[in-house]
Amino acid sequence: MVKETPMMDEEVLKQQVSHLESTTDYHVEHRQPLHEPEPKLHLKTFLVLVAVAMLNFAQLYNILALGAFARNIAVPLGDSGKSVWLSQSVAVCTAVLAPIFSRGSDLFGRKYFVVFGCVAGFVGDLIVSRASSMNMAIAGAAISGISYGAQPLAYAIPSEIVQRKYRVIANLFANVAGGIGAVMSLLIGSTLMRNGHDERFRILFYISAAIYAVSALICQVFYSPPRLDSQVGTVSQRLGYMDWLGYGLFGGALTGITIGLTWGKNPYSWNSAHVLAPLLIGVGLVVVLIIHQWKFRPDGLFDRHIFSKSRNPAIAFIAVAIEGAGTAIYSTRLSHELPAQIAPRVIPLGFNPQYLGALIGGLAAQNYQLVQSIPGISPAIIGAAVTGLKMAFISATKFIWVFGLAVSVVGALICVFIQNLTLEYTAEIDHPVEKPEVEHNEFA
Repeated sequence: MVKETPMMDEEVLKQQVSHLESTTDYHVEHRQPLHEPEPKLHLKTFLVLVAVAMLNFAQLYNILALGAFARNIAVPLGDSGKSVWLSQSVAVCTAVLAPIFSRGSDLFGRKYFVVFGCVAGFVGDLIVSRASSMNMAIAGAAISGISYGAQPLAYAIPSEIVQRKYRVIANLFANVAGGIGAVMSLLIGSTLMRNGHDERFRILFYISAAIYAVSALICQVFYSPPRLDSQVGTVSQRLGYMDWLGYGLFGGALTGITIGLTWGKNPYSWNSAHVLAPLLIGVGLVVVLIIHQWKFRPDGLFDRHIFSKSRNPAIAFIAVAIEGAGTAIYSTRLSHELPAQIAPRVIPLGFNPQYLGALIGGLAAQNYQLVQSIPGISPAIIGAAVTGLKMAFISATKFIWVFGLAVSVVGALICVFIQNLTLEYTAEIDHPVEKPEVEHNEFA
């Protein structure tokens, strides 16, 4: 028996390991014969499907709570100017960790990453719910943001644990759960904090922490799949196969662009150093990333192996990319609408225009002490300004919905070109939760 050389081991590793091969494999050879006995799903499979749907629910619930109720959170905690980082910290964590979680789960297994993500979400939301300062709340949001690194797994796992022909239904279940989570976050949050009860934001995050905890428990107990074909080689070999430079460039680029777009007109002007510096750094890192992936790491973050099998991954990548920059557009629109809606209402009442900025800032931050200290302020002026504030938020929000509709239409048109892979949706299970049993025709 000839012993394989280390070089041979490395070659075997590179051949067997590829990006997301279990969820993006379009080869025809995986089609099952017409009379192949169909695997039977067990209770564990459905429990894991529910757990992953709960993860999706918690993530959408959490990000809506951090964004939509940031001003309410700032009332008891103070530092309203920092409240934008409640949601932006999650966006940064998603950009940095999602590629690492995705690739790491290929090499080390899905379970570690999905359970760790759920536990991080539980701990982070618990910190937010107990926060005594805005800095503590932002730290909790950042920790819960770790759970968003597992966001791709909320779609990979359902696709792998059921028959291929039910893959669309499984992903639909996860998507519907996320949508319900977003709606429930808004309904529960607005109900809890109605009539100035801003301190009740804590209950909002107790709920999401509990959902994360249940999801982590179910996955830990019931999700023990067999090893993936890509789980080969030593730990150091697998770590070396990950594109750490690509992850760093990608995370740095998106972080810089996110910060720049967030600060644009909120509170800095677009030509200020606070906005231009992170934006230019982010764009520069994008250029470096493209060169790195093109010339030096074809099997790295954007593995060409994925795009060589079908046009669908490229189309999906483009469709997802056009969803970006909504936050920046909303901030820019709101910055324009606030003075446009408030000034015409308060200046005719005798308000000094030189204090307009202080009035808008105080009302937007719900800093009533600042508003009361403005020279010439009166209850009538405050009432008119609050009306203008509400109208500004309505106008900015309406614009975002129109923008979302336009983006959705473009995305739908792009998806028309998706290749039909109906023949790939067979009764085969790519990566079952448990060793599948099969139902033979004679026992049907």
